[in-house]
Amino acid sequence: MSRIFISLGLLALLLMAIMLSIGLYLQDYKGRLVALATEIKTLQEQGRGAGSQDAAGKLLQARASLMELQGWFRVHMLLGVGTSLAIILVNCIAVTYFIGTGRWCREVVETYQLDPALAARSQKLKRRSFPWATLGIITALAISALGAAADPGNTVSQSEFWVTPHMVAAFAGFLLIAGAFYFQWVNIAENHSVLEEIVAQVEAIRRERGLDV
Repeated sequence: MSRIFISLGLLALLLMAIMLSIGLYLQDYKGRLVALATEIKTLQEQGRGAGSQDAAGKLLQARASLMELQGWFRVHMLLGVGTSLAIILVNCIAVTYFIGTGRWCREVVETYQLDPALAARSQKLKRRSFPWATLGIITALAISALGAAADPGNTVSQSEFWVTPHMVAAFAGFLLIAGAFYFQWVNIAENHSVLEEIVAQVEAIRRERGLDV
């Protein structure tokens, strides 16, 4: 489980790094959008005159630049939504894992009358992991909310004000989410050791009783 979790976590962080790179490219998106729109309008007016082949070529180039910029913005937006869902999914996997294994540990310890400290260790690891999972989920949602506020196409007034908070939150959030994944991974690996110890003791008891292992 620890290998699966860290693989999924690294994949989510890779998606987030790509999203951050695109976000840096689009840092002054609204300003560049307005500048290109103004340039296109000016070139269209110039193109109405006679002998304006040069203006027509520049107009095509400006329109291509505008479409490329808008395309990258759509990629950034969709990738942001997908990355947020991936981060939430990875954290939810950790939560589900600890809920399931915690119950299993308690039932097996009670059934075979093992040391209650084993189940207590698993419960302690679960309690240590849940705050990190919650932090990762809340951070992903906060970054997405700030990104929506910074979208120039929304109804929020002065959306450009939210660009810098969104960027700062994205970089800080990357570190927080990476830390949350790391500590959950450490706890999952330690919990796996607890499970192995319980299984080993159960196998020994079943051998002593002449039962199938």
